[in-house]
Amino acid sequence: MKNFVSLFVAIVSAFSFGCFAQTNNSVAATAQMGNAKLVFEGVENSDNVIVGYHVEEKIYTRVGVHVTLYTVSSMDYVRKYDLGPGNTRVITPVYGKAKPKPQQAVSLSEVAAVIKTELPKASASFKVPTPIKIAVPAVIEAAPVATETVAKEKKSMYVNINIIDTYEHTLEKGYKSVEMLLRVGNSRFYEGDLVKAARWYTDLYAMTKDLEPTFYYRFAKSLEAVNQKEKAKAMMKIFEEKK
Repeated sequence: MKNFVSLFVAIVSAFSFGCFAQTNNSVAATAQMGNAKLVFEGVENSDNVIVGYHVEEKIYTRVGVHVTLYTVSSMDYVRKYDLGPGNTRVITPVYGKAKPKPQQAVSLSEVAAVIKTELPKASASFKVPTPIKIAVPAVIEAAPVATETVAKEKKSMYVNINIIDTYEHTLEKGYKSVEMLLRVGNSRFYEGDLVKAARWYTDLYAMTKDLEPTFYYRFAKSLEAVNQKEKAKAMMKIFEEKK
């Protein structure tokens, strides 16, 4: 019986140490991810374990908030790069039921062997009683019940906002600013859409002439794409004078 008690204490100690180590590892990994925040919500069932992580990233811009949501099975798959000042990454554990370990069937012969080792040794004056034969029924080992880890149902939603498309949609409605025209025009130019680049550069040039020299170079190339040769030459001349 002492052997069983010692073995039980050893198993409990090892399990407690493993749980503590796993929690510390998760916190240490989170600390290396810049502005990430790990949120532990209440667990309804003490038998639940962490089966995944739900991540919410928020990037604040002048026109709104860019929100990205995704779920991963391990902290190793969470994005590690810094989102920048003022932006946040919130990591919430997802809990589910743990898979029970299959129980080993112990035969009565093994139990009898253990009990036999615990009996005190007979002294010289002690007479061992005649053993009585007892019919031991056959032991049927039960097959372990297969269970699956069931995570809490949680819908994953991905929201991707293209800032340039948003700006362009705003410009098409007639709401224009120097910053939006410059950003949309540059984006379309580098994407190779010189027709749209010429359109937004033309509106920008009509609003202000206080622009960097490289703007006139991009403007000239865009005008050439829409067959405005004379105006393109004029813009290239301004570029040569300003550079």
